[in-house]
Amino acid sequence: MLTHIFRLREGCRPRIITQLKSEFRDDEIFDLDNTSGAGVGDCLNSEQLQDMAESGFVDFGSHTCSHIRLNSNISNETGESEVLQSKSQLIGLESYNEIFCYPNGDIDERFDTIVKENFRAALTTRVGLNCSDSDLYRLSRINVHDDNSFDRFAFYYLLTNT
Repeated sequence: MLTHIFRLREGCRPRIITQLKSEFRDDEIFDLDNTSGAGVGDCLNSEQLQDMAESGFVDFGSHTCSHIRLNSNISNETGESEVLQSKSQLIGLESYNEIFCYPNGDIDERFDTIVKENFRAALTTRVGLNCSDSDLYRLSRINVHDDNSFDRFAFYYLLTNT
């Protein structure tokens, strides 16, 4: 649902959010007023993280603690704290991969140093392939979602036409 809301023009969002809040109890919906992106969705607890790490099917990388966007709306201290706390919460997991992913693709150059000092690479939300001379801290990616991962042709098309 949130994906669809954020695809709407910004002017439409407040009206839709207000309507959703009037139709659902607070405990039934996400914190939709949170413009920083923090608190969107449910987070995994420590036990769930450990179970997934031990499965051998999942690698974990940092993404900030509360999914706060690293943009001009936050202070240097908040951004640095979010990045470092995210790493410290995951570093003990067997499948921690030392790769950072910018929440919502927001990249503020103020946080470049902290990311580069603490991670081997960083992913953006730019769709595409990388090559040997790609900037390790601005890597593109291929997103895998239900609309392309269950259809072999759609996934192949995505890989070959980005």
